[in-house]
Amino acid sequence: MRAGKAWFERPRVPLAVLGTVLVWVSSIAGSGFSPLSIPFALWSTLPYGVLWIAGSRLQDRWPVLGAGMAAIAADVGIRAAVFVWPRGSTAAIALVFSPAYITAIVMPVAAVAGWLLGMLWRWHLAGRAIVLTLGPIALGLLALGLARPELFPTTVLARRDVLQRIGPPRVVVGGDAFESVPVTTNSAWYLAADLDGQSGDELAIVDHTGADLLDSATLAVKGHVPFTGEPGRLWGSFSTLVRLPDGRLAVAQTGGGFSRTRLQDLNGAELWEYHPDPKLPPTALYPADLDADGSVEFYGASTDLIARLDSSGREVWRRPATLASILNTMPGMGDLPPWIVAIEYGRKLLVWDAEGRALMERAIRADDSPLSVVDSFAGRSFIHGGHSARAFDLEGKPLFDVPMGDFTVSFALGVRVSTSEAPSLAIVGSTDRDTSRYRLLIVNADRRAVYDEVFDRYPRVITPRRADGSHAIFINDGRGLRLLRKR
Repeated sequence: MRAGKAWFERPRVPLAVLGTVLVWVSSIAGSGFSPLSIPFALWSTLPYGVLWIAGSRLQDRWPVLGAGMAAIAADVGIRAAVFVWPRGSTAAIALVFSPAYITAIVMPVAAVAGWLLGMLWRWHLAGRAIVLTLGPIALGLLALGLARPELFPTTVLARRDVLQRIGPPRVVVGGDAFESVPVTTNSAWYLAADLDGQSGDELAIVDHTGADLLDSATLAVKGHVPFTGEPGRLWGSFSTLVRLPDGRLAVAQTGGGFSRTRLQDLNGAELWEYHPDPKLPPTALYPADLDADGSVEFYGASTDLIARLDSSGREVWRRPATLASILNTMPGMGDLPPWIVAIEYGRKLLVWDAEGRALMERAIRADDSPLSVVDSFAGRSFIHGGHSARAFDLEGKPLFDVPMGDFTVSFALGVRVSTSEAPSLAIVGSTDRDTSRYRLLIVNADRRAVYDEVFDRYPRVITPRRADGSHAIFINDGRGLRLLRKR
């Protein structure tokens, strides 16, 4: 009894010790006992050092109780999110900022809440019942909100409302006008490219042993391309097939993260690598034939430039661009020249033609960058996201707006269903990852939905160009590949 009373009278000591033990044990054990975890463990004791010092100067124990117990609850939630239920590869970054967050935000708010609970405690027996009820609930919700935000009660209720509005996966509009033709259920990578030098693109179904090439119009198998090198070493998520000027096929590694940007033959031998800055990795290498000479060229992005390379990897031109990412490459269309579109560090939109001539440069907001560049019924447009697909022309003039309801636009592309129709706009939207609802909406030149489907997995849309200039529409929803075509 005496020990319990002492704990209650001087809570800063046991709470600071408990918090320190928590962060040290979780930091060191969670890192696999790496010595590099020691500086993080020291930094993580900041809230408890402040609690120890500030608590010694406060006469009222209730703010100390509130701040200390909330700090521990927050640390439990954050560390559970990092070590037990990580929601991404960058989850551990939270440990870098959590000590400052807990010290500057959680503890002051909790100290005020503790002071208010102390007044209730001293007020009446009913007040003590309220404190004993609200205190644990608040601490539990704090830990839950940081550890498993998707299970927070308000989030669960909001997600239930969204699911009721959206409904189950189904074809909402266009089931009578379109049909789905299964192509394959094999686990594979799918891509579209001109791989035979003839008019129209081929559909490639790729695994680690090679690629089957299909006619995108008839689905007839046109051939098989074997990968003859060490199995599993040539192909990955950032790989694509290209046709070289001599007719050979090769694999371009287009970059992503710290992966290399290079061209390899089908045996895995390196033909060339693009790495202009030896200290930092390039960010992208996109193959295209924008000058329509029948020979593929490459467009590369690095830390301070955008460049065009020929098929042998030699730079044809380079243009300065700081931390720019290539958004898209667009072929010429009518009077429009080809475009290379890049976004410079989320603050500037840049457009060049295939010869490196600047066509446009304008400022954009970092939180409202274009998601796609499309050729649709409104001409060549930049598509911005949100809960609607907002289209703008080269100068930033608004063109049209397609509402997406509960879905947030993640991607858009222009698609010509038939040569007798103006190009349509296909929009892919998504809810949050826990709601797991996705939408493919195709609207025609009248802004009317001609196809609308709801999925429970993200649909990736592939649109190879046919010989007549129209597009085939293939959908990969994680269960295989199917062709969406008009009845």
